[in-house]
Amino acid sequence: MQDDFRLTRRGGRGTKAAVRLRIVVVMAVLVGSALVLAAAGDDRVATESAIAELERNPHTKELCADALSRSRLALERARRMRSAGDDRHARLAEGLAREWVRVAQELAHADEVESKAAAARVLTNDAGAQVERERATLEQRLAENGRLQAELAKAESQDGGRK
Repeated sequence: MQDDFRLTRRGGRGTKAAVRLRIVVVMAVLVGSALVLAAAGDDRVATESAIAELERNPHTKELCADALSRSRLALERARRMRSAGDDRHARLAEGLAREWVRVAQELAHADEVESKAAAARVLTNDAGAQVERERATLEQRLAENGRLQAELAKAESQDGGRK
């Protein structure tokens, strides 16, 4: 029974089909491992690229200094772990670095939105002040118009009495 589930062996050697199957399995494992390592490298490159992008603007660099330093520290820790052969923990450290970069990106985005909101608030206050000035000017003109109409009516009534 047990022989039915095992690959058949003849003379201690596997059949050609079994050998081919083993080669395919080993190749698949190697390709999968290479892809995982390449993806980890891509994540590291993407994280380093994001750090460089955030550090281009001096204001953003200062604003996100803590998150960026933590991200760099996690990347360095990942490099040391990878060189020590601890790939699993290195990937975790790179993931941590990626998260710190995301925190820095969110801080930069929040700062940008707050700046735009402050500018809009200033424009709104300026517009409100402009509206108040225009309203006061309109009231003055209406009052002047009423006064001029009263003077005109008075002048017409005096003119009407002379004719």
